Amino acid sequence: MDFQPVKASDKEIIDKYMKKANSRSCDMSFAAVYLWKDFYLLEYTVCEDMLIFRTTEDGSSYSFPIGDASPEKALLALEAHCKENEEPLKLHCVYRENEAWLEEHMPGKFEIEFDRDSADYIYECEKLIGLKGKKFHGKKNHVNKFIKTYDWAYEKITDDKTDVFDISWQIFDNGDYERYKKDYMRLNEATVGWAIWDFTKVGLP
Repeated sequence: MDFQPVKASDKEIIDKYMKKANSRSCDMSFAAVYLWKDFYLLEYTVCEDMLIFRTTEDGSSYSFPIGDASPEKALLALEAHCKENEEPLKLHCVYRENEAWLEEHMPGKFEIEFDRDSADYIYECEKLIGLKGKKFHGKKNHVNKFIKTYDWAYEKITDDKTDVFDISWQIFDNGDYERYKKDYMRLNEATVGWAIWDFTKVGLP
């Protein structure tokens, strides 16, 4: 199997399969994949008309095949690939519907574990807009402090907003991105800068 690094130019092909996945997970977004590719050491391939990601951040792990074809052939190819490379077949991004498919079509072949730390968190729009109640007290304090401290305004980010790009470059310490790669909190900040710097390529506008 030929896995390749994720590049901005791969957006069209990756989007093609992600749109077929019919998933609301944040992982099913090219922007998320592209912006976090260096931290998770992401690569991808297309196998049996299904998209598969591989991360080698902590050993090799593969996404459940993404697309609208049957995942069985892609999974069998992955199994053969892992056997050839003498590594266990470990899957990630296995959603509830994928879990049900595995239990029906490949019973007993996988041991499925829920990783709470990797779960998405979702806020209801009305609650996040109003920030009412004790649960949102801390967030509301941060918002109020920001409003009182800064002279701010919402502005559309465009190619001529050089001040925004200058700030994002400073976040990178003048482009020294390498030292952020394995520091999650600092990389989280750098990823925001990268999103601003490359926002047209990843489809954020």
